[in-house]
Amino acid sequence: MALLAVITSCGQSAGNKTKTMEQGTSKHTGYVENEEELTRNSIEQEAEKLMELDPSSEEYKERKEILKKRVDLFLIMFGKLS
Repeated sequence: MALLAVITSCGQSAGNKTKTMEQGTSKHTGYVENEEELTRNSIEQEAEKLMELDPSSEEYKERKEILKKRVDLFLIMFGKLS
């Protein structure tokens, strides 16, 4: 479930990170600290939504794959992979 949660917000945070980097690096560092938490929360919310769907539905399968990719991206972005 946590894995699914991480995936969701990763895609959203990547766009925000780019905007912040364009604004200047001094703001970037503080933003990234909040970004990890925001990303994690967004992924958790998406995982909760996924749990409400019928596991045999096509929508469930598609959302699950997207969520897995977001979790992987989150782990890469925030150095959680060893």
